[in-house]
Amino acid sequence: MTDTFTPSPFGEMLNFYAEQSATDSIWPYMEVCGRTGLLYSDATTFIMARPVDSSLPIEDLNSLRDTLPDYKTSGLTDAWHIIYASGDISQFVDKAPYPLPNVMWQRNGESSVKIFSFNKLKKRTHGIKT
Repeated sequence: MTDTFTPSPFGEMLNFYAEQSATDSIWPYMEVCGRTGLLYSDATTFIMARPVDSSLPIEDLNSLRDTLPDYKTSGLTDAWHIIYASGDISQFVDKAPYPLPNVMWQRNGESSVKIFSFNKLKKRTHGIKT
């Protein structure tokens, strides 16, 4: 019998970035999320998210271009942008330092952006019925 190794959610994130040949970009994302948003890891969950202005182009948010000093923003932060999540992502609503009106993400870099209200996501992940 052969045991198969299953990586932790953090290991899954490292593997994902390696498969995308993007391991150099992991640390800037972790730094921004750790300093301004949410960087959370345990045995069942890994989440990187940061507060953003959801009206900005998703390409600018994904590339962290909006964090550059000369980038013009409104200063508005109306959404959590989940950059990467693996494992029990229902923990996001409990671990987020504060609620924002919306939560947004892309699945594996797809072009479509999913946007949920923070409260709707909380109800959906915690089984709260309205």
